[in-house]
This record gives sequence, structure tokens and C-alpha cells, in this order.
Amino acid sequence: MPHEEATELVDYVPERLIGRDEQIRQDASALSPAPSGGDKPRNVFIYGKTGVGKTAVMKYVLIEFDKEVKKRGVNVNFHKLQSNKYNNKNN
Repeated sequence: MPHEEATELVDYVPERLIGRDEQIRQDASALSPAPSGGDKPRNVFIYGKTGVGKTAVMKYVLIEFDKEVKKRGVNVNFHKLQSNKYNNKNN
């Protein structure tokens, strides 16, 4: 598989995540103050077993969130940290 296709596959987020409504609602509620320009959104810490959908849910939430803040003209920056890149043994 060419690198471009592999990258697209990793970045793919379906239009709807079946069975993840509660997680989507919880994560979206942490970000909800920002589109109105009100309080700062809460920090979100996501953890769990490999392959359960953590990244897909957050990507989905952030895509929808980005659409909403753009509609409202609010400037928001996103930062993603992957804990496996910050191993205390190597620091």
C-alpha cells in the first residue's frame, strides 16, 4: 500500500460512530463553552485499551467542534499529545 493511502486510512473518520453516542456527548460537553466565547473548555484526558475507539471518537468530536466554531467565528487551536511519545524512562 502506498504511503499516501496508508496515511488516508489512518486519518479516516466515519460520518457516524455507531455505539459511541455517550462518549461523543461527554467529550463534546467538555468543549462546549468555547463556541459561545464563554469559559475555557475543560481539559480532556482519554485513556483505555488499544483499539476501542478513543482516537476515532476524539477526531469525530473535534471535526464537529471545528465546524461549529467556524460557523460562530470563534478562533480555536487544537493540540494533540500522545503519551507513548513521552516516556519517562527516556527523559
